[in-house]
Amino acid sequence: MVKMIVVIIIIILILIYYKNLKAKEKEDVSNEVKREIKIVEAKVVKPRKNSEEKKEVKKEEKIEEKAEKSEIKENNKKTAPIKEYVYVNIKSKKYHKESCPYAKNSDKSTLEEALKLGCKPCLICNKKEEEKK
Repeated sequence: MVKMIVVIIIIILILIYYKNLKAKEKEDVSNEVKREIKIVEAKVVKPRKNSEEKKEVKKEEKIEEKAEKSEIKENNKKTAPIKEYVYVNIKSKKYHKESCPYAKNSDKSTLEEALKLGCKPCLICNKKEEEKK
């Protein structure tokens, strides 16, 4: 009878050991997943810039935008006129027909120049052109 009690206690201890082992394995896996998530977040999430850095970046963007606009205007003067003129929005990299409601916020340019800049046709203008055909 004492032997049977000892065997039962040993079995109980073994079961407790395996239960704790599985719990530890789960915890280890959980910790590893958390570490991987932190690594991915560190790569994906950009550090926040303070307000001074943001202002500086905005100034630089405005300077670049002005330079691009003046470059477009200079290029328009240099190239031979082509029949079709479009309105280019530098930020969105889209060009618009004169009848498009978004053309008012854009600079006039030739279609050839817009394509050289890598601009794509506005979806609204494109739909109107397809409907006419």
